[in-house]
Amino acid sequence: MPRAIPVNSLANSLFSDFDRYFNRTDSGSQWAVPTDVIRFEDRVEINFDLPGVSVDDIDLTVENRQLNLLVERPAPAYEGGTVISRERRTGSMHRQLYLSENLDPDSLRASYSEGVLTVTLPVAEAVKPRKVAISATHTAVEASD
Repeated sequence: MPRAIPVNSLANSLFSDFDRYFNRTDSGSQWAVPTDVIRFEDRVEINFDLPGVSVDDIDLTVENRQLNLLVERPAPAYEGGTVISRERRTGSMHRQLYLSENLDPDSLRASYSEGVLTVTLPVAEAVKPRKVAISATHTAVEASD
């Protein structure tokens, strides 16, 4: 009979590569930002899904290898109307990612388009794959008569 794999073990194995580059922490906020992390050979990209948020309401800082995201999504005002149900999250959200030494936070770039904040972190030069040159020596072969 096949042995069941605990969900925690499966989740841990799925995020093992992610965790090598980041120590994930959330501030306990009820509003969790959907996040994709994509690793390329020369960089890591993080996409934060922030629909309905103005770029002016996003605060992104990096200090001591810690990436801090603070987002404020104000509740829309409905003049003359009463909200009966609210499913869209509003308020503040804070998220921290601790950056690995394998990433170069000094070269971090961020862009915001159509509700997606994209943070790009280059892989540090010291850990990028590099081609190793191989020298070949040839032994002389003497001709025999």
